[in-house]
Amino acid sequence: MHRPHDSHFGTTSTSFRAPLAGAFALALIWAGPGRAWTINVPADMLTIQAAIDTIAAGDTVMVHPGNYAESIDFGGKSIVVTGTAPDELDTVKATVIDAGGLATVVSFQSGEDEGAVLAGLTLTGGRGAPNGGGVNCDGASPTLDHCVIIANSAAESGGGVSGSDASPTLSDCIIDSNFASTAQGGGFSFSGSSNPTFVRCLIARNHAATRGGGGACSDGTEPSLSNSVVFFNTADGRGGGLAVGGSGAMTLTNCAISENLAEAGSGIDVRALGALMIDQVTVAGNVANPSGGAILLAGEGSIGNSVLWGNSPDEIMLEGAGSADVRYTDVRGSYSGEGNLDVDPNFALYFQRGYPLRAGSPCIDAADPAVEDGIWDAHPSWPAPYSNGVRADMGAYGGPGNADWIGFLALLGR
Repeated sequence: MHRPHDSHFGTTSTSFRAPLAGAFALALIWAGPGRAWTINVPADMLTIQAAIDTIAAGDTVMVHPGNYAESIDFGGKSIVVTGTAPDELDTVKATVIDAGGLATVVSFQSGEDEGAVLAGLTLTGGRGAPNGGGVNCDGASPTLDHCVIIANSAAESGGGVSGSDASPTLSDCIIDSNFASTAQGGGFSFSGSSNPTFVRCLIARNHAATRGGGGACSDGTEPSLSNSVVFFNTADGRGGGLAVGGSGAMTLTNCAISENLAEAGSGIDVRALGALMIDQVTVAGNVANPSGGAILLAGEGSIGNSVLWGNSPDEIMLEGAGSADVRYTDVRGSYSGEGNLDVDPNFALYFQRGYPLRAGSPCIDAADPAVEDGIWDAHPSWPAPYSNGVRADMGAYGGPGNADWIGFLALLGR
């Protein structure tokens, strides 16, 4: 397998979903009894790092569109470094920090917490030595919002994002076309006592050359992903989309895992001692050679209200002491468990949007009867509008969290 080169975003809209709100001041602003600075780059200072070094907690660096040839370190500060319009994708793509293959683009390595915010920027050209080409979090838990992390690499793990003893939150981010050379996690990789959170993220076209986890790898950590798409990632080993190693436990809610490629566990690979909990997830169109098209379980798996269909050569493969508890899930070839189906889900093939259901799908109103959809009955923003009832649908677009897709779907295109 080869590293993917297609780095287009597949979007028909220039708008992200959530808002890092409001108009920013153009110079010094006053807030309450204290003062908060906003430094504009390049008008006030030529480099982003110079601005970071100048300000203190609570201040803002506003980065205007342009290409900035540098790498930056937050230095432990609870500050905001933001583009001018985080919710506009065209502006985000035009506001670029390019490390030129010399270093990690953005480093958080001094105990930063959620008050350290990076928003509305494109990070590219990073080279992690050894880990984290785009972003490296070492003992830090920052907030990343509306960022594009694209075309970065790591000598070992986490071509896009890497973390050790780190619990960052990434929302409305694109992690695209990143590369891990000799270890794992082309898109992201976390180790140690890490609990990263990904909300409404697109993880696409990343590659891991050696140990697996083309899209992402959790090595003994507990990441959670919700309302996110893991699409067309590749690994030369196991886990084309996602890989869970060590005693790690990964939780997926309202996610679509599609078109990923690997030797085994092309959608999701769970090693011995690992655990996987998925609810309202679609796993479709993944290809493994020789085994574990959708999910390969050497550890424990809990699968509910989901759709596993059209993966090659199989949907669920157990390895060693692996086990799977499957309920209210459509599984090609059947799988024992309460409420399970074995019937064509009638997907609308939007690929990067994660295979929503068409009208008349047997998976509509077929999830656990105790669970209700957050929205239903032909919502005008839905990717494949159809009339249905309040009972949750199976798959990524059902359940109480399905409303959180609205707005983010425009980013994914059709």
